[in-house]
Amino acid sequence: LLGQAVSVLDASQGTATPAQGARVDRWFAKALREDPDSVRIAMIRADFVALTGDESRLLETYRGLLSREDLTPTQAAIVSNNLAFYLAAPETSSEAETLVAAAIDMLGPHPDLLDTRGVVLLESGRPRESLADLQEAVLVPSPAKYLHLAAALASNQQMDAARKALARSEEHTSEL
Repeated sequence: LLGQAVSVLDASQGTATPAQGARVDRWFAKALREDPDSVRIAMIRADFVALTGDESRLLETYRGLLSREDLTPTQAAIVSNNLAFYLAAPETSSEAETLVAAAIDMLGPHPDLLDTRGVVLLESGRPRESLADLQEAVLVPSPAKYLHLAAALASNQQMDAARKALARSEEHTSEL
């Protein structure tokens, strides 16, 4: 139920009311009271917190998850990747790189992980290095991946290619 509620809120693309978000938050509180050690509930809750836009709460949530000893290696890699994405900024790029590298070491060069590493490299001022990862990431296309690729191409002064990647992003958005 919680996973479906988060999916519905995500699909609302920002049109969910604060009351709807508060209702889902109460459901999480109840679920965690009933099963406070549930990794599954904690992982779904992290997705919910990401939708709220509260970055400090999100970072706290992901860091809390990473500190758990009961995560499977795959869960730890997913959380590391997600935290790395939110830490993709010049001032936190070193930590973000370490986190996404750990995720890639665990799961291999999955397109979503390469996308995160490409964004981290781009945000840390290394657009040339980001291109290879982002070009490979779009082999499993999504609007966000093409948008990230367009940004890297533009940062590398490849404006025609950036426009094409942006157009691909828009094409994939219209398919949703």
